[in-house]
Formats: sequence, C-alpha cells, structure tokens
Amino acid sequence: MMYSSFKKNAILLCIILINLYLCNRENNLSMSKEQSNIVEYLVCVIGAFAKQFSLTNAKAYQYLRQYKGLDFLTKHYDIEHTQSIEDAVEDITIVCNRHGGALVL
Repeated sequence: MMYSSFKKNAILLCIILINLYLCNRENNLSMSKEQSNIVEYLVCVIGAFAKQFSLTNAKAYQYLRQYKGLDFLTKHYDIEHTQSIEDAVEDITIVCNRHGGALVL
C-alpha cells in the first residue's frame, strides 16, 4: 500500500516537474530552491486533495489546474505553506468552486 502511494506521488511529481521544466526551458531558466520547495508543496497538497475527494493524483492535478486551484497555491505559496495541509485543501476547494468546480467539502 505504501509503495503504491509513493509510486502515485512520484508520477505526479514527474508531471509537475516536466511542466515546470518545459516552462523554464522556454525562458532559459533553471529551477531555484524556492521553485523546488513549491513543487514539493504542490505534490503534498494535491495528494491530500485527491485523498479527500477519492480521486487519483492525476485527476486531482487536472481538476486543480482546470479550476485555478494550482494557480492560487502558487500565487499565495508564501502564506499557504505556513498553514496546515487541511486548510490548503479547504482553500483550494473554495477557489475551484468559484471558478466552476463542482467538488465541495
């Protein structure tokens, strides 16, 4: 069970890192320590969101990307990462609802 969860999180991390890499490559940038921290935080919150709503990590990622949850977390990382993961899940659920998402706590 633990290996399966690790494998899913590793896949999700790869998806996020690839997207970030492609974005940075277009702008000739390398990933900073802060960007690396943000990616780790996003993986953690996406996993908690997926668990809360019984989604796969990939589906949670797609949902959060579509309904601006990831944009919110990235924009407000400096505040959000100081709160609990549960608070972050609650916050992005509200944000996604405001942008047309249908999942509610």
